[in-house]
Amino acid sequence: LQVIEGFRTTGDPKLMKVAEQMATSWLSVTYQSFIRTHAMFEKYNVSSSTSEDNAAGGGGEYEVQTGFGWTNGVILDLLDKYGDKMASSLTRIPSITTVVALIGLRYLID
Repeated sequence: LQVIEGFRTTGDPKLMKVAEQMATSWLSVTYQSFIRTHAMFEKYNVSSSTSEDNAAGGGGEYEVQTGFGWTNGVILDLLDKYGDKMASSLTRIPSITTVVALIGLRYLID
């Protein structure tokens, strides 16, 4: 988020476009993973070219956690700033309200 936010606030159109591309790529990976796994993870592998590899990232001193707060916060912030830029060939990424509701429902069910 820090790199995206830094590029976004430079005022340089090229860097602002890079920020948008980074944000929409990350949002797409996290959304596709949520649809497939019904969970939000602490880490994601956004460098993989296949969506199956994009569920949970890895590395670190402990197992990847689900429902990690900072990840959910970053998603909400990026959806607020870039959600209108998100679209796939099948459907648009849902609104922040829908995402919050989906995340909330997921944890109520568990």
